[in-house]
Amino acid sequence: NKLLLKYPFHKDERVLADAASGLKELGGDLLGVEGGTCDARMNAEGTDPSEGDVNNIDSRNSAQIKNLVTITKDDRDRLLPGRCLNDELINLWMCWISRNESHQPNSNVHFFTTHFMPKLKDSGVDTILSWTKSVNVFEKKLIFVPVHADEHWSLCVIVNPGLIGNSESEEHSFILFLDSKVGIHPSALYAKHIRDWLNCEWKRLGRGEVVVKGDRRVDDPFDTDTIVLICPKTRQQKNGVDCGVFVCRNAYNLYIMRHQSFSWDNLSGKEACKSMITKGVAFQFPPSDIAR
Repeated sequence: NKLLLKYPFHKDERVLADAASGLKELGGDLLGVEGGTCDARMNAEGTDPSEGDVNNIDSRNSAQIKNLVTITKDDRDRLLPGRCLNDELINLWMCWISRNESHQPNSNVHFFTTHFMPKLKDSGVDTILSWTKSVNVFEKKLIFVPVHADEHWSLCVIVNPGLIGNSESEEHSFILFLDSKVGIHPSALYAKHIRDWLNCEWKRLGRGEVVVKGDRRVDDPFDTDTIVLICPKTRQQKNGVDCGVFVCRNAYNLYIMRHQSFSWDNLSGKEACKSMITKGVAFQFPPSDIAR
């Protein structure tokens, strides 16, 4: 099982951009999203938009992410038709599309690896608290959590966790669950694990009480009322193997939308997510995109 690559590459960003220039999503295409941004793209002058040290991953994080992803020949063979993506391929995709976020002091996204949810679900909150010891998740707009169980992939995305109980804000807190084969993964159960973890993070960071529903103050502010679960209707897979590809594409769709407003009006009620997700331009991809 030959080792093909280790990521991060520690190469000049210009070299990486040239290598990805013939690709679509991995080359930074905005998929028609108005106001969308993708820091993986180079600007017109061919320079790195982060204006940071392009020769290495951010030194503050290099120790943590050294050899973060390794890809072998067996992993690569999973890209062939009729095969399912595995952890390494999903993680490589997430690392690649967000590779310049470490250069951004005010990055509003965070990507967990595919190992986060199994650890949280099977071993409990205490076992993953160290995963965020250098990250304040309540400063993030989108937190991506890939989910794998029963030979199926889906995607959980935490939206605006730091805006919990903030009724004056145009934006609010939600949990999005995107599944290309609805019914296999119990979204409500995964949302419960996320809420338990957020409550522990809230206490760990000393965020204190929060006012919700009028004058009621609570120590565990994340519940089914304050951070609702929303499962928008999205493209569905036509076979039993493409779920991982849908996770990658849906994660990219939301990533390039990260500077847009995720408001309560857009993401609640009978037309949940219809305007932003279900009918969002990035989510209107044909089956040929998945095959590609």
